[in-house]
Amino acid sequence: MPLDDVGGRYQYLLSPRTTLAGALATQGIDPVPLDVLRDHREEQVRLNPPSFLYRHRWVAPGLTMASFLVSIGAAALVGSSQAAVSVILGGMLPALAGIVLASRRVRGEAYWTERRVSEHGLEAAGVPREIATTARVLKRELPTARLVLGELRQDTVLLDPYLIAEFGEERAVLGIWDGSRIIAAA
Repeated sequence: MPLDDVGGRYQYLLSPRTTLAGALATQGIDPVPLDVLRDHREEQVRLNPPSFLYRHRWVAPGLTMASFLVSIGAAALVGSSQAAVSVILGGMLPALAGIVLASRRVRGEAYWTERRVSEHGLEAAGVPREIATTARVLKRELPTARLVLGELRQDTVLLDPYLIAEFGEERAVLGIWDGSRIIAAA
């Protein structure tokens, strides 16, 4: 028969388990509920707010301009040149503070990003071994499933990543972790 020789990597095309839920059930993998991921994402954004200086970064340029204009105006009102220089220098101190505040590195907003990863690049992406093993088992069962790595980023810092498997419109959470600590795993 023509399909007698088909097997190996195309076996999933002939299998009744062509859904993500079916492949997970076949392998005995119980995924993390999507609600847990949603709650975790919301909690992490709440726990990692931007700093005070980031939220009020508009103050530094305004403070610099206002102090410059006030010192020039005050110097024009003072009669002697020595007093005018003193007023200008005194008025520049808030401007200097504004420049220092504007040049400081501050903690910005946290935001979530997602990117696809291959089953071969899981360790390089920092996925814990237990979660990576689950992902590989799933990829053997359903080779066309996509692995998506979600990461909470705040400036250059990476916080609490997670791994999702996608197949068509289906999504299943395979794990959430923070460094070496696994928060939830399938």
